[in-house]
Amino acid sequence: MKTETKPFEIGLCSWCLHHIEAPAIVSALQHFHLRVVHLALGPLAQLPPQEQTHAIMQFEASELAISCGMVGFPGENYSTLKTIHDTGGLVPDATFEERFGLAMACGRIAHSMGLTQISTHAGFIPEQRERAAFDKLRDRLARLADEYAKMGLALLFETGQESAETLVTFLKALNRPNVGVNFDPANLLLYGKGDPVAAIATLAPYIRHVHAKDAKVHRPAPVEATAWRGVETPLGQGDANLAGVIAALRQHGYRGPLVIEREAGHDRIADIQAGITFLQTAL
Repeated sequence: MKTETKPFEIGLCSWCLHHIEAPAIVSALQHFHLRVVHLALGPLAQLPPQEQTHAIMQFEASELAISCGMVGFPGENYSTLKTIHDTGGLVPDATFEERFGLAMACGRIAHSMGLTQISTHAGFIPEQRERAAFDKLRDRLARLADEYAKMGLALLFETGQESAETLVTFLKALNRPNVGVNFDPANLLLYGKGDPVAAIATLAPYIRHVHAKDAKVHRPAPVEATAWRGVETPLGQGDANLAGVIAALRQHGYRGPLVIEREAGHDRIADIQAGITFLQTAL
C-alpha cells in the first residue's frame, strides 16, 4: 500500500462524501484528480473477514496513497460543546473498553495495509491541575500508543478540543515517541481554543499530518457556554487564515500533505472542488 506523499500534496478525507466502500472512495479521489486520502478505518473493521480482505486489495490495486488512517467512535454526539465533551473519544468510562477494542481493530487493519499512522479524537484533555482525570486519560492513551508502537504505528491526536498549550503539556506527560498531532486549524476556532497560526509554533514538533479546513468565528461570541464558537465554511471563506497556516507550516519544517476535510454544507462536491483550487493557488 502506498503511504508516501509529496510535501503539501493535496488530499481528501474519505468520510467527507459518506463513501465507505473502496471502489466509491477510489472513484471519488479520481473525480477530483487527487491521489492522497485520509482513510476512515471503522467501515473496514465492520466488514466480515473475506470482504475486508477484498476491500483492502482494492485499495492496494489503486493509485491512492493513504497518508493516515482514522478511528472515529460510534456514539460521539457533536450537537453542542457539552454533548461532545461528555461523549467524545476515550474519556467516557462507559464506552472506553469498547472504543479501545475498536481502536485496536483499526490498528491491526492499518498494520496489515502497511500504514504508518492513525489519527483520532482523544476526547477533551483535562488541564494538568485536574490530576485524577488527567492521569486516567494519559494512562489510557499510553496503553493505546504502546500497542500501536508494536505494530509500527504512530498515534495522532486531532487538535481543537483543548488549547495548543494544554495539548503539548499532555503530550509531554504522555512521553511516547510514536505520538503526534493531526493539526486541524478550523477546530481550534470551532471550539474557541485559540489562533491556528499561533498554535503551529507551539505544536510544530508534534505535527505529522494536517487537515485543510476553515471556519468562521461567531461574532459576538454566543452567550451559551455550550454553543459552538463558530461554523465550518468552504476553504478560504472563514477565519482560519489558511495562507498564514501554510506559511507557518513551511516555516516550521512540515513536509506532509494538506488533506481537505469538509463535513458541512449542502454541496460538498462543489465545496471540495473549490477548496482544491483555493489550495493550489495558495501553494
